[in-house]
Amino acid sequence: MNNGSVKYDESTLEMLDKIEFYPTKPPFKDKPISNARFNIFARKVEKIRKFLEEHKEDLHYQIRELRSFACSPGGLVMDEFRAQIWPILAENIPGPSDLLRDETESSCSDSDFESAVSTLSNFNEEETDSDKEEEKIKDVESEKVDDAVIVELPPPSEEDLKTHSEWNQVQMDVNRTLARFPPDITEFARKSLQTDLIPLIVRVLWENKNFRYYQGFHDICLTLILVLGVEDGYKVAKILSERSAFTNYLTGSLEKTAMVELQYLYVLLYKANMGLEKYLRGADLGTLFALSWPITWFSHSLDEYSDVVLCFDLFLSSHFLMPVYLGAALISEREDEIFRTEQEMPMLHGLLSHIPSTVDIGRVIERARDIYNDYPPLLATDHYRREYEKEVERDRETSRRMRQMRLPAETLKRKNILDLLKDPTVTAGIVLSAGVGIAYAYFKMSYG
Repeated sequence: MNNGSVKYDESTLEMLDKIEFYPTKPPFKDKPISNARFNIFARKVEKIRKFLEEHKEDLHYQIRELRSFACSPGGLVMDEFRAQIWPILAENIPGPSDLLRDETESSCSDSDFESAVSTLSNFNEEETDSDKEEEKIKDVESEKVDDAVIVELPPPSEEDLKTHSEWNQVQMDVNRTLARFPPDITEFARKSLQTDLIPLIVRVLWENKNFRYYQGFHDICLTLILVLGVEDGYKVAKILSERSAFTNYLTGSLEKTAMVELQYLYVLLYKANMGLEKYLRGADLGTLFALSWPITWFSHSLDEYSDVVLCFDLFLSSHFLMPVYLGAALISEREDEIFRTEQEMPMLHGLLSHIPSTVDIGRVIERARDIYNDYPPLLATDHYRREYEKEVERDRETSRRMRQMRLPAETLKRKNILDLLKDPTVTAGIVLSAGVGIAYAYFKMSYG
């Protein structure tokens, strides 16, 4: 028997570091594994706290370590740490190094929403003449700015913000969301959140006239304001709107941005879990069920606040396609449920549109990181995508051939029937049989 003071060697602790833990659980008497998990939680808290203290003056230069904390099991653990680290992660967020463009047709998916292929162009490509000319212009403008007096305009007032065309829509979405999330808060706190959140969102939209609000952006801003407060929440929301995949969502249609990204859901499943991918594709499922995942960073789909912030820890420190990797991991995690569900689009769509609270998000994140390491974006968006498209085309060709093989037999059956009807004796027999049947029916009705 132990009393919770069990000590572990370094190799054991290293192994236990990979186990997802639940920070709210205290040590349990006579349960070594539970105690070990709690000890790992305590060690990580102490490690982060010590790191923040040691690098108080140069924390902005420690981005690699901060990302490592955010991505490892348990994430940043506490909102106290997130409040310090999220703004730095946001300032250094790996934005879409590849731009999504609707230039060619794809055979990647059977869904109408996925007909457009993203042609991914690397920012590190050689500069064109126009790029160089643009840089010269920027340099000249920069020199002018250095000599000029910069006057910072005051932020718009709430009355100004209320004149924005999106104010009413934002207000409706915020009110609807706050009715369910976060749970267990007082009515006063809910009203306070509402008062702060609506202007914050509209202020982000106000800053860029090309932004168009989409339903789901309010879920992102709500999480930021819960962790960071109003001012820092606004700063991070503004950064995300300008430097991440959210720029695409706010300036283009979701069909040509988020839905294009979600094409890679099936590419990743094809590589990581081929049988499951084929089962879903066989139902013509598409990816509409997963639309909220990238555009809200799963905050709309998860009921537990602790799960939502854990996802934000990951996404703030990862490639912009990481939500798609998490989606592939989540679907794989629910493999047994999926195979028990009838292979029909409505049934599977209904199943996957809802994420049950029993799903272990920590474990799903670990699975997503494994898929990411095995099938990185550079290959997933290029080589693996082409490989998958060929596989889909082969399956379609096989189906076409099967239909063509069945067609002659069906045509022959119809032809034989038509030939029989042309025979006068057969036609006469049919007419005679029909006449006898009618006479019999009349007799029965008349005489019972």
